[in-house]
Amino acid sequence: MVFVSGPTEDASPVGRWRNVSYEAENGDVPVERFMKAVERQDIFEWERIDNALRALESLDGSLDPPYNEKVKNDEVLWELRIYRDFDADEEIPRILYAPLLELKRHVLFHAFRSKSSTVPQVELRTARLLVNEYTVRTGRRF
Repeated sequence: MVFVSGPTEDASPVGRWRNVSYEAENGDVPVERFMKAVERQDIFEWERIDNALRALESLDGSLDPPYNEKVKNDEVLWELRIYRDFDADEEIPRILYAPLLELKRHVLFHAFRSKSSTVPQVELRTARLLVNEYTVRTGRRF
């Protein structure tokens, strides 16, 4: 996975989309931190997340719902859901990201687990803060 902190990233070769992880000014990479914690706890869940991210990249973001959906009431964020099965009671990993059209990048901002059918407000606020910080720091708009 590539980490992106500033405006130096270049466009993907041959028009392919790539996933890049947001990196804060202090070097924190929230999605990478989440992935490392998952890897320590459950390698099979880590593999499911990795496979979902690869699918998002290889299909240029065109995964169908319920795996990939625009976040309701948000202008830029999308949600990638990683299901083990479709048990409604299962807490599933989710990744909030925004497509950066000019560079064909999915910028991965925030990852968490939830049972809710919608993105919990606290998780949405966290992701929005990171998107806003990224936009101010880089001058890029989603």
